[in-house]
Amino acid sequence: MGASMLRAVVTQDGCVKANFDDNTVVVVHASGASFTAFVKEEESVRQLSEFATSGYAAKVAQVLVLRNTYVEEPYFCPLLASSAKMFKASYPIPVVHWPRSCEEAVQAHLVEHLADGSTALKCREEMATVVLSPHGLQLSVTFPLLTAHSSGPPPTYDFMWQSQLFSVQDCPRRWVAALQLVQRLRSDQLAAHLTTCSSAVSPSEDSQTQRVPEEVVDEEASVHTLGTTLSSTLPTSTQRFSPGWDHFDPGSWWRSYSLINYPDDSPPILEWTREASIRRTLDGEVQASLFAGASVVLSSQGGRYLHHRAASNCCNGAAAISDHMFTPQSVPSWTKCNLQDVVERALALQAAALRTEQSLKMTENERHSPGVFVTQVAGNVPMVIH
Repeated sequence: MGASMLRAVVTQDGCVKANFDDNTVVVVHASGASFTAFVKEEESVRQLSEFATSGYAAKVAQVLVLRNTYVEEPYFCPLLASSAKMFKASYPIPVVHWPRSCEEAVQAHLVEHLADGSTALKCREEMATVVLSPHGLQLSVTFPLLTAHSSGPPPTYDFMWQSQLFSVQDCPRRWVAALQLVQRLRSDQLAAHLTTCSSAVSPSEDSQTQRVPEEVVDEEASVHTLGTTLSSTLPTSTQRFSPGWDHFDPGSWWRSYSLINYPDDSPPILEWTREASIRRTLDGEVQASLFAGASVVLSSQGGRYLHHRAASNCCNGAAAISDHMFTPQSVPSWTKCNLQDVVERALALQAAALRTEQSLKMTENERHSPGVFVTQVAGNVPMVIH
């Protein structure tokens, strides 16, 4: 059995550092096309991802799968073909189109309210799907990723089914229209079942608060028709980009096998562990998706407060949302995972990203600030110019 990943950190520029349980570190370049591996903090190998040797191929594949799940622009190489679902077509699929309204989506049978409380929406071509999580905080998308094509005759196009996961807080622009529509479909469904769900859900403990997501009472969510044809331009593999070669100084975080700490040269935006994936959203808060129980922990007021949000099935696929607020000093112990560790990691990621951003901004300001020069004027009197 091969080595498995213990921790991975994705930085703002798209680089990924992964720690494996055999004490090796694999760093994949921002483009995904190249990687560097370290053993005992010493560089072991530096290769193109596509031609990774047998000792590192499986590890690089694991890192690329994770990268492609959380980074908007996926990278494909043959390493991924063995575990991916591939298909061929005689035509390209550059764009998919979404229904213009909730009514059209329902009438065309493009929407499905799943048993776990999720809401799925297919595009008109039924080639892409977006799924809004039961708690309404995450959006997963599945689409055909173009990996190769030949001019023929006849022309052929190779595709891989790619799935990605984003926070609704920083959903990529290409998926925003689909996100807005599926949120409105969820609002309609929840509003229709509000009374039934309220009577079907068992009473909560005193420390819990059952509530309906904000979409139900959002005035904007009551708008059913979006008015224009909605489309999403699909990503293509970043294999068209040239590979890059990063330089890692001895003693740097990138070489270290330590399972803590973060880089100081690029803000971390996501951390993956075996218990959760932790993302820093555009508003500066953090959102941890717990793999056990499919719930989410999110911060507010810069990490001063935390919320554990979970969905429970209410009736006919509608979900009741529980939101438990606590502070970093009073983390509850009733969850299915080590919530204390997840919270500590989430707040550490938040602090590291902020610290790195501020440091880089100060460096940039110093680089562009006017210098101090001394020049000579008439009479050999020195003048200081700022």
